[in-house]
Amino acid sequence: MSLKGKAVRLGARLQLLLLLSGWSAGQVSMPVRPDDFPPVPKQFSVKVEMVIPDEKLVEEFMMYWDEELNLTRFDYALGKIMAPYNTSRPMKTIHDFGNGVSFNMDGTLPNCSMSPLGYLLTDATVTAPIFRPRKFLLNGGNMTINQLLRALDPRQLFYLNPQDRVHNTTNKEIHRGIPCEIFSVLDNDFYIPGYGKSRVRHKLYFMSKEFARSLVGETPYMIPVQRTTSFNNLIGTTSTPKIIFNFFDFTVPPVPTLYDFSISQCIPKTKTEMTRETRESIQIRFPGNFSGFRIDQFIPQFRRAVLKRILAVGDLSPLRVVGMFPSQDAQNVYITATVLPRPPAQLLFVQMLQGVRGGAGGRAYTTAVDLPAEQLNTCAKLCTGVEPVCQKFAWCKRDDGTGTSRKCALRYGQESPARGEQVARMGELENYTCDVYQKIVNNSDYEGAVIDSLFKILLEVQDGNFTVALTSKTGNTVTLKAEDMRTDVSLGYEDTATPSTTDSRSAFDFYRAQSIIVNAAAKDQFSKLSPAECRRHCLDEKRFTCHSVASCVHGDCVISDLHGDELMNTTNGQQHLQSHTHCVVWTRSWKGMFTLASLLLPESSPDMVISGVSNEDTCAKQCLFNNFTCESFAYCSSATPQSPKGTRECQLFKSHAFDTMNEERVHKQGCWHLSRNYVQDFEASPGFELITDEKDMIKADIEPALGTSMFPFFGL
Repeated sequence: MSLKGKAVRLGARLQLLLLLSGWSAGQVSMPVRPDDFPPVPKQFSVKVEMVIPDEKLVEEFMMYWDEELNLTRFDYALGKIMAPYNTSRPMKTIHDFGNGVSFNMDGTLPNCSMSPLGYLLTDATVTAPIFRPRKFLLNGGNMTINQLLRALDPRQLFYLNPQDRVHNTTNKEIHRGIPCEIFSVLDNDFYIPGYGKSRVRHKLYFMSKEFARSLVGETPYMIPVQRTTSFNNLIGTTSTPKIIFNFFDFTVPPVPTLYDFSISQCIPKTKTEMTRETRESIQIRFPGNFSGFRIDQFIPQFRRAVLKRILAVGDLSPLRVVGMFPSQDAQNVYITATVLPRPPAQLLFVQMLQGVRGGAGGRAYTTAVDLPAEQLNTCAKLCTGVEPVCQKFAWCKRDDGTGTSRKCALRYGQESPARGEQVARMGELENYTCDVYQKIVNNSDYEGAVIDSLFKILLEVQDGNFTVALTSKTGNTVTLKAEDMRTDVSLGYEDTATPSTTDSRSAFDFYRAQSIIVNAAAKDQFSKLSPAECRRHCLDEKRFTCHSVASCVHGDCVISDLHGDELMNTTNGQQHLQSHTHCVVWTRSWKGMFTLASLLLPESSPDMVISGVSNEDTCAKQCLFNNFTCESFAYCSSATPQSPKGTRECQLFKSHAFDTMNEERVHKQGCWHLSRNYVQDFEASPGFELITDEKDMIKADIEPALGTSMFPFFGL
């Protein structure tokens, strides 16, 4: 609103108000309606540099914010050791504002601490002092990590309160070499580490629209560059900012996506006293494929849409579903996810009163349950699992110290106890002293048990109602309907390399990526196996000789009696391999059972010739598993670096190189001779000498190559 043309008296009043609120007389500004303030994207990531001049503190945080899921994540490695974690190691903290819980994970060690976001409740009615606040000293005067993270709450840092007064200055400034538009905000409840809620003035610097347009094109939002925050009260505005935020790499995903909000590290993998249930994985199958979509747009949409459907159907909060791993074969797309047990229910509450006399005030409650003294979490769980909503409970102990149990009084002190339940007065707790807990977030959501949630999702799939809508690259809406759901899957395996053994019969070679063994080639299938466990199943197979395996990220394992190149053939017109984005095929490596005999070939003709092989390992397999006793083979390849395809063949011999040492040999370009290595059939006994008699034969002058490992021929 311009002052031009207004009465002098009105202009004088406005000028006085501006002076009282800290504006200099030479600065021109215009009030801004909240709707005209730069909008905040629903999702974004940004690196924030926090500067607190009085503390000589400068720290960096990577922030991820999702407004719809009401989650934020901070990645940081502080240069200053601070309580409560007292480490400089990388940390990841996730704040669940929907339930009021903080999850703090060590980035190096498998440590996690969980704590209530109590300030969401305790500070809800706290107002900032009219005069400049005094610095409070906690933990001996030291700031804590929790104070820094609270100041970074994206809802405080990027959003306006209805009471905030905003002005947009007409002048432009250059910050960090960036032309910026400037906004000034009067804020009466901004949290500053060390001071608490304060009355402040923010100066917000946003990248000018023209400059941003030249970098990222037209956007509906503005890119923040800096925020400086100073005290503002009846005395005026402090000249030195109390806290400064510098913003870097502000990124908004082009399509709705899923940031990594996994708290899997915080939840035990097995049933414990804390969780009393185990995590379970599911895989949901949708017929169809990615056609009509750009992959970089389909996958984020697909993951997010399925997650939201799982949450809605299963009565789950966002943090309890992790993984959301997408995959695809020729006919279907899949999502594999893990549902976590509920975190301890007492994290949803904060202690509001301590040591309250049981009979004081005649407070009502609806249910009083006797529980062991160590089961405070059970009392909290009872409060979260009843209808109508329980927002408060009292945890009471006898005044005389007798008895080992406690009283758990639900809906203690709530204004309207639930109808239909017996309402007791505090007479029953006359001789008790109580601590009163209140739910941090006043919601009615009840977190379902893992099995209950999975059952609801399964029924939705079976009824044909589990659908997700996606937008294709042409702008059309495509609906995918789930056809079935599996529970015999798992995610998060820590795989090892090929089994650690010197026995070459246990070796595997990677054969083909993004493939799975199907149809007649699939002799058996297992679930919930890591790749190493899948390969071990192949080695332990007794019904047939297992030559190949396909292992998938979600734990599927397929074993086959076909080796390498044999998988490329067909059986009755059916393929043996099928594309799958997150499965790989391994095949047994038999070449370790042979050793290089010579670069020259036997002059005698081979007993069998096999053409069109891909490598010498195929020759080794053919020699070992043929219908005659094969003791050696020659591998010939015309491939060169300039012509990598070339031709390759195997020449199989019944004779061992040891038996033909005195026979003539010939040179043939690109060929070498390998012979069976029987050393692995013997076990060394150091310090012993073999005693022989006349019947034993001792062979001297053995060619050294027969006792060494195979010579590497540069991948040929």
